[in-house]
Amino acid sequence: MIHDAPVILYAVETPDGRVKIGQTRSLAQRVRKILSKHKAPVRLVAAFRAYPLDEIALHRRLNAPRGRTWPSIGSEVYDRADVASWLDALPAEHRRDVLIPHGGQ
Repeated sequence: MIHDAPVILYAVETPDGRVKIGQTRSLAQRVRKILSKHKAPVRLVAAFRAYPLDEIALHRRLNAPRGRTWPSIGSEVYDRADVASWLDALPAEHRRDVLIPHGGQ
């Protein structure tokens, strides 16, 4: 069952429209790490249980096996326009709209 999947697949968006897609076992810890590198608030736009291969399949579907890299937030980063159709197609229970201020507060 997907509820027993070992990781959380997530997407966070920066104020300038970049979307980081990744997987983690601890979403709070991962967001804190992104914030420490980016130095600006981010918005959590998706989070749901998945399997590690689901993330690989998603990157392949987005036609960029590992996405692009921006020094401030790491690799597997896309322009919002490149992932908009994927985000729009997510079931409501997988979508999030949570602004996380810098510092994780």
